[in-house]
Amino acid sequence: MDKELRKVIFYMEKEMRLCPWLKSIDSREMIRRLRMEIRELENAKTKKEIMDEAGDVALTAMKLIFMISREHKISKRKIISNYHEKMKRRKPFVLKGRKVSLEESKRIWAEAKRHEKKGKSKNK
Repeated sequence: MDKELRKVIFYMEKEMRLCPWLKSIDSREMIRRLRMEIRELENAKTKKEIMDEAGDVALTAMKLIFMISREHKISKRKIISNYHEKMKRRKPFVLKGRKVSLEESKRIWAEAKRHEKKGKSKNK
């Protein structure tokens, strides 16, 4: 893992543990904040504004993962590995290092989603 990303995660873990404001809000509030940050990114004009707002979006999304982990007792590692498994099903060509057309990519994604929904409806 990139050294800078490790630093960010280390700081964020401390922040989640020690910041009274982050301890006082829940994931619904963080989702509201994420939407606000996305709007600010959409409205950014200069390269610096875009860079600042893109960082705010990324870090707010990470904080949301930390909050979901805290509120629902799901490990952050499990959230990330669940995402990874989903991408392996929906974009297998990426892991194989194979280039595909946009149309093929969309078809593979749609088939995987259909298969996942069919599996979920059987489990109900």
